Amino acid sequence: MLVEEQIESERPHPNGYKHTCLNCGKIFYGRKNRQYCSNACKIFLNNKKASERRDRISKQINTYSKNEDILHRNYRIWDTEIDIDYIRIMGFDFRGPYKVTKDEYDGAVWYQVGHYIYNTTRKKGKMIIRKLEETQHDNN
Repeated sequence: MLVEEQIESERPHPNGYKHTCLNCGKIFYGRKNRQYCSNACKIFLNNKKASERRDRISKQINTYSKNEDILHRNYRIWDTEIDIDYIRIMGFDFRGPYKVTKDEYDGAVWYQVGHYIYNTTRKKGKMIIRKLEETQHDNN
């Protein structure tokens, strides 16, 4: 009996295929590729996804700006060295969106945040900060 019910549920209904709405979970019938029971559910879920995407981008922009501000406040001279634990306490986020560049002299990896680049691999436990020259920054 269960096999017959399963086969019956896979067959097209006279009004279309059986679906579950991705937004509200309501069961409905329609064409094979339909995902929502109504336009209202489709619009609501698409607006929710767009809102989450905007929030994620806004968070990334805020993190980037905060990191640039931290580097700006701590930059003193060429190759400023700062303790990594101190920079973390200040709220620097190492997972943020950065442009990765290579040092032209030794090929080391540097991360660009606004007008600054930093490297954490040259000296263990330290962050090295450099300010980009205006001409170099303007070309990027």
